[in-house]
Amino acid sequence: MKPDIKFLFAHPAHFIACGFGSGLSPVAPGTAGTLVAWLLFPLIKPYFSDAGFLAFLVAAFVVGVFAARRSGRDLGVADHARRTCPCVGIARNH
Repeated sequence: MKPDIKFLFAHPAHFIACGFGSGLSPVAPGTAGTLVAWLLFPLIKPYFSDAGFLAFLVAAFVVGVFAARRSGRDLGVADHARRTCPCVGIARNH
């Protein structure tokens, strides 16, 4: 199964696991997810201290793992190429 816009909004986990829609990019979905992370970083970081930001990233990672697991189960593929995790890109920006 190839995820589409209907799949993206069928469950919140799909929206998260597909990088807020960036994973639906027909070209380089992982790169699109990184671009989303770069855009989100300056919007999120000012609200946190360094320790708070680390806690946010840990929480985002945990949520991302569960979201990826759910979307993988619904897609019938354990590691689909369309799943991206912007929290990893956000952590790289720090």
